[in-house]
Amino acid sequence: MNRRRVLTACLAGAALLRGAAFAEAMADLVRQAVEAGKPSTPLRADATADIDGLDGKRQERLVIVERVAADAGLPAQTLVVLAGAKLRVLALGPAELHLASGGKVSRAEAKARIGSTSFAAEDFLPFSPARCAAMRLADLTAEQFTLVCEPKIPPSQYSLMVYKFDRARFSLLQVLLYRDGMTNLVKMLRNHDFVRVGSAWRPKRVVMQDFKLRTKDVLSLEWRESADVPAEAFDAKSFAGVALEPRASAQP
Repeated sequence: MNRRRVLTACLAGAALLRGAAFAEAMADLVRQAVEAGKPSTPLRADATADIDGLDGKRQERLVIVERVAADAGLPAQTLVVLAGAKLRVLALGPAELHLASGGKVSRAEAKARIGSTSFAAEDFLPFSPARCAAMRLADLTAEQFTLVCEPKIPPSQYSLMVYKFDRARFSLLQVLLYRDGMTNLVKMLRNHDFVRVGSAWRPKRVVMQDFKLRTKDVLSLEWRESADVPAEAFDAKSFAGVALEPRASAQP
């Protein structure tokens, strides 16, 4: 009987150790994914969006600017400028979103649709465990790993977010977005053709599909370091008026 108890205790201890090692491995992957998303210097992408949306096919020129937050614990901050729509989105924190339309600024709901694109305001927030009520590691291979996030609702509009990363570069390859349940896939974002910009890897091609609306956007991006981005561009009170237009040389 004593031997059986000892064996049971040993097996239970081994299971706990494996569980602890698994949790530590996941925490390390999450940490590296977050750090890989932070640019060492501000980055700018002049881009063209080929939109196949509810209003038909059209093209939109835009600018995407990223910088690291002053608080090292926060993910990168993102500013998106849609030139034709005269629309701006400012993503400052794990859930802080602002929208500027025609010079008028307001807090943006996560589900706010951005112009005629397939993007909602929330879709410009970078990966951050702070957005998740729970997270688990769903898949791990030598090439890739997948993290499943059950987001905090609200502020998120989604019920599940599934992130697939490249394991060597910790760059985000794909995001699956579910709404109103764990099986209702409504959107998919895919990143392609990565290029190194400063210390960060960024995609030159981004595809966003909305399966419910049957729309699709393809973004073609030209990235560069941009240390001259004014601080006012990331201030919720002033970002609407900062001069930040697409370069004429941006190509689809």
